[in-house]
Amino acid sequence: MIGTSWEQLPGAARVAVEVLTGPVVKAEPVGGGLNHALAVVVHTDVDSVFVKGLPVADRRARRQEREAAVSQLVDDVGPRVRWHLPDVAGWNLLGVDAVNRARHADLRPGSPDLPEVTWRVAWELGRRRPGRGVVDERIERRWAEYGDPADLALLAGEQVLHTDLRPDNLLVGVDGRVWLVDWAWPALGAAWLDPAIVTLWMIAHGHTVEEAQEWFRAGPAGQRASASAVSAFCRVAARQWEVIADQDPAPWKRQLADAAAGWRAHRRA
Repeated sequence: MIGTSWEQLPGAARVAVEVLTGPVVKAEPVGGGLNHALAVVVHTDVDSVFVKGLPVADRRARRQEREAAVSQLVDDVGPRVRWHLPDVAGWNLLGVDAVNRARHADLRPGSPDLPEVTWRVAWELGRRRPGRGVVDERIERRWAEYGDPADLALLAGEQVLHTDLRPDNLLVGVDGRVWLVDWAWPALGAAWLDPAIVTLWMIAHGHTVEEAQEWFRAGPAGQRASASAVSAFCRVAARQWEVIADQDPAPWKRQLADAAAGWRAHRRA
């Protein structure tokens, strides 16, 4: 989706941003995102801000409304949302703390990023405050087409979930800290679901099912998940990624489908 540069943004929109940031002296495009048409780090003489946006007419602009709303609940694990311009010159723009010289986390076996990913995902995420009244979607409704009601009921909860913790949403700063970015798909559900989603990505990136499941069970959220609930998640995730990969056989989607099917088979055995 990313294709609009800072210079291509309407002049009135750029002026509105500079009222909040100060005069922009440099704008760096950011690649890798899937949920915005504009993604750029703007630099002033004293600061840097990540600005992302979508045309107001794009139905996906509502995702930025969600991200702005949920930021108050997750600003200790995700970069702080500084401001939100819901409609300026036809654009919905979000200003977020820039992660200095960030790179995507490496989830492969032996990666030096894994201890910090473990701390942020397996430990800190489980301490999220309940999001009722802020987040309006429940995971059992979002995933309703992928599982039966009994399985989906085991995934329900009141914790704020990211739900899309793929490696390019796990940013590693120059200091080694991992930040969870792009909260465009928040939902309420069981606290252990985000670690379970990262577990799938770990399997897809080379960990054995046994290794990844051991990682999942090492964190407090994973320890609290019942065996039946984890098996229910594996069934739902396997069906979800099977459908996604059938609709678009991109290699990374097929990897996730195979990882989910592998974990489901392991649970069955």
